[in-house]
Amino acid sequence: MASIVNEDEKAEKWIKKWERTLKADRAKLSDKINGKSIAVLQSTPKGITAFGKNYGRGTEIVYDGYGMKQPKKLKAETKNAYMVNMSLESLHKYTGDYIILANMGEHPNFTNTNSWKNLKAVKHNKVLNLDISDTQYNDPISLERQRKILFKQLEK
Repeated sequence: MASIVNEDEKAEKWIKKWERTLKADRAKLSDKINGKSIAVLQSTPKGITAFGKNYGRGTEIVYDGYGMKQPKKLKAETKNAYMVNMSLESLHKYTGDYIILANMGEHPNFTNTNSWKNLKAVKHNKVLNLDISDTQYNDPISLERQRKILFKQLEK
């Protein structure tokens, strides 16, 4: 996009700054993120959805930027797809050490169920909340905002 508007230099500058910021975050959060898995979930009209890499909602930050892993089943099922829908009963197969719960200002109904409450990440208070009304995408402004939100929650 930068080439289209003749802003290549500005884009390169942003990318370098972004990479330095993520590297600093990784160092500060290393004890919390190294070797850990994370899934990004959202309630949609089709049910519970988990997102693969590079599909907004913080995925670029946690997977590429912080080096966290996708849970094995989620990784396998999103290898050739950007998302997977699942039943409440199979939710445990797609989650790991952490969960990002993408929502629009409210917690989805499935968070009131035993299936949710019995997840490892929920039991260990490792659910990060991300309001997608203004941080859904993966443009630079959205990424910077998502990073700040996720970093603060991971830091706690």
